[in-house]
Amino acid sequence: MPEKNLEYYMSINYEKLLKHYSNYIEVYFPELGLTVLSESPSSLSDDIKKAKFKWFSDCLNNDIPIPVPARYLNTSYAIR
Repeated sequence: MPEKNLEYYMSINYEKLLKHYSNYIEVYFPELGLTVLSESPSSLSDDIKKAKFKWFSDCLNNDIPIPVPARYLNTSYAIR
C-alpha cells in the first residue's frame, strides 16, 4: 500500500460536481466537503490543484483524517 502523504492524496481522483454560473465555476468535492471557485475554465485546473494542495496539507499538518474513496481502499478478503 502506498504511503499516505500529500502526493498520494493529490493523485486520488475524487468525485467532482460542477456548477456553471454567469461569472464563475463552482466545483464541489462531496467526499472531502471541499468547494473550489474559479473565475474561468482556463484557470479551473490550477485553482483545483491549489485548493486541494492547501486542504490536504492543512489536514496532514493538523492530524485531521482525510477521506479516501472506497474504490481506493484495499478491500480484498481471504475466505478460509
